[in-house]
Amino acid sequence: MDQLEQVAQQFRRFGEDECRHRSPLYHILSLTVADDPQLLAPALHGRSGQPLPNLMLAAVHQLLLEQNADPVRAPHPLAQFYGSCTQAARDPAQAPPAFRDFVLQHVDALRAVISRRLVQTNEVRRSAYLFPALCFAASLFGERPLHLIEIGTSAGLNLLWDRYGYRAGAELRYGDPQAPLVIDTEFRGATPALLGLPPPRVAHRLGVDLNIIDVGQPSEVAWLHALIWPEHAQRRSMLDQALAIRAAHALELIIGDGFARGAELAAAVPAGALPCLYHTHVANQASKQTLAIFQNKLADLGRHRDLVHVHNNIRPDLHLTAYRDGRELDLPLARVDGHGHWVEWLAPETR
Repeated sequence: MDQLEQVAQQFRRFGEDECRHRSPLYHILSLTVADDPQLLAPALHGRSGQPLPNLMLAAVHQLLLEQNADPVRAPHPLAQFYGSCTQAARDPAQAPPAFRDFVLQHVDALRAVISRRLVQTNEVRRSAYLFPALCFAASLFGERPLHLIEIGTSAGLNLLWDRYGYRAGAELRYGDPQAPLVIDTEFRGATPALLGLPPPRVAHRLGVDLNIIDVGQPSEVAWLHALIWPEHAQRRSMLDQALAIRAAHALELIIGDGFARGAELAAAVPAGALPCLYHTHVANQASKQTLAIFQNKLADLGRHRDLVHVHNNIRPDLHLTAYRDGRELDLPLARVDGHGHWVEWLAPETR
């Protein structure tokens, strides 16, 4: 199978598995790209390991948003199909001709974006399941403050999981009751009792990423917006609210490979704090060998000091691996929706 057909299959899987029920527009456009070698060609310029459908569709979205905001230029007809560009988006089934025209008009610009950018959605709703997961992890170690280390941190929005409020139906509220951002989610089945307890104290927040999104740069914030699917107005609103909260917090964000440096960063945490490494939907961009080396290094470190690792995309479900007094604890925490719309809690109440 040649490279073009491999990428075509990625677009088909993305359209059918991820977009069919969440983005009718991206469902149609992904299948359109998969069947057209001219449309596939720009995607081939993405960096190794990147999810190319997300990357290319975000690049198109970014250029379209830029043009739509330009008071001088007339919007391209494709904008009529994007809910991010108009309040009355047209039927997605009619979008492919306009999409093809837009892509072929902007091949060079798309190649430039696709070759430079990374998929860094920074989906803040994922904090709805990070909150109980990190509270549970902390509960295993008494009152020790957490030293957060987020791998694939993007702009660092999910380093602030304890600074948001959460609502699950009419009854359940958790998180910061004073937060200007309230994130809606759903608990399927039992809800963990720990949601009613104060969250653990956070001693430090450290994020590591191959490319840090500078929230002070409009072009960087524009890329975060472009990564959000066109129909998802609530996600755009939550992003803006989270960015406002982020502006009030100083975070330590460093450029680097978090899987290569994770154990090193955890080893450098002061003795009084608990290293807490976590990542959401980034392990799929690393090789199996890279992940195996990373986990082995954490296991080696865990023989000498306590630490926790909360992760998905390595095993099914949201998972916890903890090292306490040299012993490993490994268990699933929850089944979760990729964007944090629902959580099915699996972990026991106490351990």
